[in-house]
Amino acid sequence: MNNLERKKKYKLKGKIFVVISCVICLVIGIGVGSVIPRKQKSNNTNKDNILLINEIMDIINTSWLDPNDDEKDKNLSQQMFKGLVSSLNDPYTSYMTMDEAEDYYQSIDGDVVGIGVTFLGIEEGGLITDVFTGAPAKNAGIKSGDIIVKIDGVSVAGKTATDIRKLVTGESGSEVNITVLRDKKNLDFKIIRKDVETDVDYRIKNNYGYIKLTTFGSNTAEHVESVFKELKAQNIDNLIFDLRGNGGGYTKAVEGILSLLVPDNQVIYKLQSKNDTEVIKSSGKNKYDFKNGFVLMDNNSASCSEILIGGLTEILGYKTIGTQSFGKGIAQSRATLSDGNDLKYTFAKWLTPSGICIHGKGFTPDYKVKEDDISDYVYEKFEKTYKYNSVSTNVIYMQRMLKRLGYKVDRVDGYFSKATESALKQFQHSIGLKEDGVYTYSLAKKLYSSTVVKVLQSGKDKGLDKVEELLK
Repeated sequence: MNNLERKKKYKLKGKIFVVISCVICLVIGIGVGSVIPRKQKSNNTNKDNILLINEIMDIINTSWLDPNDDEKDKNLSQQMFKGLVSSLNDPYTSYMTMDEAEDYYQSIDGDVVGIGVTFLGIEEGGLITDVFTGAPAKNAGIKSGDIIVKIDGVSVAGKTATDIRKLVTGESGSEVNITVLRDKKNLDFKIIRKDVETDVDYRIKNNYGYIKLTTFGSNTAEHVESVFKELKAQNIDNLIFDLRGNGGGYTKAVEGILSLLVPDNQVIYKLQSKNDTEVIKSSGKNKYDFKNGFVLMDNNSASCSEILIGGLTEILGYKTIGTQSFGKGIAQSRATLSDGNDLKYTFAKWLTPSGICIHGKGFTPDYKVKEDDISDYVYEKFEKTYKYNSVSTNVIYMQRMLKRLGYKVDRVDGYFSKATESALKQFQHSIGLKEDGVYTYSLAKKLYSSTVVKVLQSGKDKGLDKVEELLK
């Protein structure tokens, strides 16, 4: 089995996305692959290199003094292997320890125990970005835009997203008490944890079925087929795949999904390695037909998402809506090394059914629609403060966020104007701070939180609105 890399490109600097109950990693270059043994050529050059490596390691282990932190425990071998792999200048090839690999591969499946929400780590706690249909959190009444401020009575302000996740997850059937901040009020929820499938979320609305794929996990094709059966039972003939933010996963999953829709034995994509080209065909034993098909995509739709886009558009004529996809047209494989650690490495390009390579290009949507997305709003860590007459990219970020919150900003070019100062003072007043018009890092975090909550609570989805317009 060959598997593609998951990739998540994020503007949210210093932030960590976590799926409480599912831990979907948002990192550049996520992906998995089966173990494909490769024979290594043995020659004098390789032997000489090994001798040199051993010489260097011996000197480092016996004589090197760390000038940075001589108390820090370091696994020099692992650092050397990571450095060796990183020198390839391929962000999709990486050396991972056993623990890193375990977390990494578990994150792709989307089947975990918890309450079924995704969140961002912010200053106040965990900002919930999505709540999965049928999950305990959804049934309890938790909403996108809520901020987790306490877990079992313990404040999570200032904690990392990973720390918050550990407090929320637990054994199936156990209870967790969640306190969220909503509209400046604290709300308490008692929630029973359970197994949650977070790879597929869906709903049926009006005359279409909507399926959001967050990843391509081991059981994703089976989950999609369950949705297809329900859609057909209700005579739904219009289908939407939402691949926004989906960076990929297992190629077997996308092969399974396309095989549910594409006639048997038809080419769904190709893998072009150093020595040959493998043609992947549909095993369409259970074929589902939909009259109209659409795909919602964005700049973070990558890898397996793009394989699915290629198959749906070239074979079935689905229409795409959104922004340019990421453009990851290469595949990774996984090798378990003799020390038990893992090497994930690029081994092939993948091509659309017609033979097109989209690497570095992506797919251009049939209908361009730019969503108001939380990834559009950022802040960077900075030491100094900014005030009237300052110029900085941090001021650009501030101006964009103030504008999104509805304050009057006369420019968004990074010059701290009088109008910018006035807008910032108004924001400070709204959150009970001294109105001095000085932009600090602490204030940037509060501005960011307020902006993201505003975006999440707006409830607008321009992509879906466009589909509904096309179906009229």
